[in-house]
Amino acid sequence: MSNSKQRPYEQENYPASPEIIYYGDQKFNYTVIQEGVYPPVAQLKFTEAPNYFPVPDNYIIKTTWGRSNNCQTIQCSIYYIEGNLHYLICFGNNFQHQVVSVQSTFDASVELHNIITSNKKTAVSGVHLYGLQLKCIDRNRKSKLWALKLHDESSKTTQIRHAKGLAKCAQINFENSIQNYYNPKDHIVLKTLEFTVQNKDYYTTFGEKNPNKQKQKLQSVVHIQDVENVPHDAYHYFAAMESKLPQKYAISQTRQKIDAHIEQLIPINFVDLTPTITPDFSEEPDITDPIIVEQVNSAIGKGAYRSIKKILKYIVPAYIQNEKLDPASPIIHLRISGDGHNVEQKVKHVMITVALLDDSAKLFEPNYHYTVVLFPGTENYSTLKIAADTLIRELQELSSIGMVIDNICEIAKNQHGDRQTEWIISKKMSILNENPKAYLDHHSPPLFNMIPLDHYVPDKLHIMLRITDRLWELVLQEIKNEGLFNDIT
Repeated sequence: MSNSKQRPYEQENYPASPEIIYYGDQKFNYTVIQEGVYPPVAQLKFTEAPNYFPVPDNYIIKTTWGRSNNCQTIQCSIYYIEGNLHYLICFGNNFQHQVVSVQSTFDASVELHNIITSNKKTAVSGVHLYGLQLKCIDRNRKSKLWALKLHDESSKTTQIRHAKGLAKCAQINFENSIQNYYNPKDHIVLKTLEFTVQNKDYYTTFGEKNPNKQKQKLQSVVHIQDVENVPHDAYHYFAAMESKLPQKYAISQTRQKIDAHIEQLIPINFVDLTPTITPDFSEEPDITDPIIVEQVNSAIGKGAYRSIKKILKYIVPAYIQNEKLDPASPIIHLRISGDGHNVEQKVKHVMITVALLDDSAKLFEPNYHYTVVLFPGTENYSTLKIAADTLIRELQELSSIGMVIDNICEIAKNQHGDRQTEWIISKKMSILNENPKAYLDHHSPPLFNMIPLDHYVPDKLHIMLRITDRLWELVLQEIKNEGLFNDIT
């Protein structure tokens, strides 16, 4: 006579696959979520007779059983809390309901069946619900070393994995303990966990991340770095000390994305200036940052230009949104400015910027001056003509819109000593366009010939410096001519 009772066996490829099918008196489908570990022998507990299966800690498994028309799926967890076992079963469509027992797996199973199958008098084996009979999981646990390595001796990957595991366990324990301290209708959310291992800080956030919030935070940090001139290495040290700050690699990636986006909107075009570069080492350096010095030296002979029309297309909507421009008015007033800096004592760095005069409150803030031309070299006519060629052509195209550009006002040399003269601009750009030498001391065609001369405003600081330089040059020349140079020095 054959024995109709089926011999139990496991269909599995564990741990390569977390899915396990157990065939016995009843079929069970398991998915291992967290394998758990066996505590030290002195603390390890076992199930009741006759099997005495060892009970793991931090163990989570999803169990499905029953026929297709009456299939049940639950999530079972086991934890050692202060040396005592806690058996947890979560059930429902989203595992939103739970039962907890501190007695045994059988007691937890009875509590569950009193709710989901109250019309039946029998309950499924608690051992089978928790999958404690599964030999493949038991075998894999026992194959691991009992003693964990010291934190400093573990690899970085292992350190992170242990930190995540501890954070996950803390989250589960927190959620399981809520009902003991708060009303079920209270909305309790665990947001962060911070702990230290061997003087190394770990900071964990829980819940779903908001991509838009994260993106905005990263962009804000990049903005602060640029505005406050925070070096990358300095921020790296800050991030190492304060775990709540975004990591340096995330900031770097965000910066690259912003650069790539702006490069698409306002591309940088290069201009060959090699024939016109004449280095001047006579002046004191304005910039000594070694990184900037290296970049400028490598760029000798090259100029850069960004389309003023594309810049306007990018910034004007923001000015309209901030009510600095009236969309009903077709006129935008622009200020074109230029200046130079000495980078070390090697290369003079020249920049031309554009600003909107319509926003007078921001006119003297550097963040609202947008660079259109940048090149290493001196402020001379020939270099400026090549570097600003595209800018000039675009301004010619925009001249029909109407604009105001602040620049230098020229007056004739033979009138310098006449204090009775009322200084007004009497020259006409139309005459200079026809004959560049029509006025005294004019030798070359004006570069920005689309702007009427009465729209030019002198830069008083530059004029004062030019006059001072010229006066000192004359004083020294006179001393030299009188033969008094050696006596005075």
